[in-house]
Amino acid sequence: MDVCRVRPDWAEARISTALTTPLARAPPTAADLGAEIGDLAIEIEVLETTPVELTLSQRLPRAWRSATARAPDLLLLLLRSGADLGAISARSREAEIVCATDRRVASEVSAECMLGAGRYVALAISLGEIAPRSGRDGACTVRLGSAKPILAARARVTAVHVARAVHAYARRGELVRLGSAVHSPSNSPMGHARVRALSDGAGYVAYVENISSTWTVRVTVNFEGSVNLRSSRGSLASYDLVPPRHAMVLHALTQAPLLAAPPTLYLTCSYAIYL
Repeated sequence: MDVCRVRPDWAEARISTALTTPLARAPPTAADLGAEIGDLAIEIEVLETTPVELTLSQRLPRAWRSATARAPDLLLLLLRSGADLGAISARSREAEIVCATDRRVASEVSAECMLGAGRYVALAISLGEIAPRSGRDGACTVRLGSAKPILAARARVTAVHVARAVHAYARRGELVRLGSAVHSPSNSPMGHARVRALSDGAGYVAYVENISSTWTVRVTVNFEGSVNLRSSRGSLASYDLVPPRHAMVLHALTQAPLLAAPPTLYLTCSYAIYL
């Protein structure tokens, strides 16, 4: 079913693209982060201040709500072009999110915002895994509607651009109270690990940053006991080492669309510091 135009006097553009899946792969190396992953970004130029509506949609099979279906979660992020998307470190300047849809397991998500004159970049993202769908893995459409004309075209993007955008999204979460154990000299400072849990329309995103310039932080996370949630890592428990001044998305937890019951999060988390 096609979506009709609800504002016929607005300018409109529809651009076919594909979802990027930054968490559905092994941890990237430095070379991976600098590599291009295709023309999956949409570059937008706004000539004068205008209200804008952004919609990300995907065609799903009729049985996408079945017990075996793995429908992707959808998230559309609009970033200010030119933001520093350099190396992933806790102290480097993060990408600036201007507008974002809610992350949901659905056929479409949308958001509205007021944009001033300037350049922006839109990224269509799935934080879960994408299941094969007849050769159309991750295929989606971005619709841009605006009261005044805007320019939009597909643009190439590197893995680090996507990573910085996802980190900026995950950092919106609330801080989690941590238990701790120190496995380093007794005079080592505490408070290096900051774990955040972001609740969104699809589930939860867990994120950790190590703000120390010296210590490596070990983070142990356990979501076992949670109801109606699946993890982007394939397991609800994890053990990770985070180097100094680095950050990491630990889990993207997504609600299974089959069950009507709301998801329930059960989290235990601890960290240790190593020299």
